[in-house]
Amino acid sequence: LRGDVYLSAAEEMAKAGIHLANLPQIDPSEKNIADGLSGFLASSAKVQLIADEATSELMAELEARVGEALMALAISATPIHDLNTDIKIADEFYERNQGDVRRSNDEIRSLVESGMQDPTRFNALSASATDAQRQADFFHAERMQAHEKKGAAIREYNVALMRELKKGAEMNIFVTVAIRKGLS
Repeated sequence: LRGDVYLSAAEEMAKAGIHLANLPQIDPSEKNIADGLSGFLASSAKVQLIADEATSELMAELEARVGEALMALAISATPIHDLNTDIKIADEFYERNQGDVRRSNDEIRSLVESGMQDPTRFNALSASATDAQRQADFFHAERMQAHEKKGAAIREYNVALMRELKKGAEMNIFVTVAIRKGLS
């Protein structure tokens, strides 16, 4: 039993690091960013229940360290989440305006192919297509700018991630060593 608990804990420790690395891809409006740590927290509780006192204390310290890293990285991921929202909004408006351009151009084509002379309608459709294209170009530029900012935010997040992982690396090693001793 002890071996299974320890091996599971070692696996969940690795998964916790992966979860922290993936925080920018999680949409906090749709999912709790801490959900990915439930396996780690459950394994930590089991280790603390069956392990010797020293291993239990180390595991509790690692659990606290992972929680601190989660909070720090959640803050670091916020600009990425905000930019993802900006990109999604700009993309929706871009697509809507491109649809309006297509619709206006289709109506212009139908008008021209019908052979009917309707300069008022032609001018209105042309103005509508031009305005929709201007709006689509604006939202395309907004989307591209948000993507550029997102790239910079991801680089900043990765620096914060490395800093947080480095802070927890020593504690992770101590817990791993203690677990290995417990398996012997």
